[in-house]
Amino acid sequence: MQMRRRGVPAAITWVIENYHTRRPAPPRDAALPAEILLGLYEGRALKVYVERGTSPPKVKTVVWEA
Repeated sequence: MQMRRRGVPAAITWVIENYHTRRPAPPRDAALPAEILLGLYEGRALKVYVERGTSPPKVKTVVWEA
């Protein structure tokens, strides 16, 4: 609910479709490999961590950059 109020689902979709940088995420114990998609949404940088090799992309976490 809180994510929806902040417009995060729309931002996630936009970044997944329009990211400008894609790189591997650092490995984590007991976690499947992931990639970081970085894009700008309404002037703010958003990192979307997705599980590598999933279609549609499986979102693991999302981080707004300062």
